[in-house]
Amino acid sequence: MSEQHRPVPFAETDFAEQPGFTVLELEDGLTIKGSCPACFGHTSMTFRYGTPQGYKGPFRKVAVPQRTRQITVYCVCGHLHADRPTESPENGCGAYWLVNLG
Repeated sequence: MSEQHRPVPFAETDFAEQPGFTVLELEDGLTIKGSCPACFGHTSMTFRYGTPQGYKGPFRKVAVPQRTRQITVYCVCGHLHADRPTESPENGCGAYWLVNLG
């Protein structure tokens, strides 16, 4: 897949529900892959089944209850975006959206 990344400034923007994301079922969770609707960068998030609060620590993974049918995904394209707060834990443009799990 060729990436069409756009260097948009960081902005926490809600893009509502977005179609076209790949949802890969794992033994202990799922991975969601696709292109960010704001910067078009490739993003991939892994969610482990567990408590909705997730895990603590610097290498935390977000947990998802097994009965969830939609999940919030945010841009983790890995590109540096202008105006991104230094305390932001991920490199992305700040966009977030819902993905329907079926």
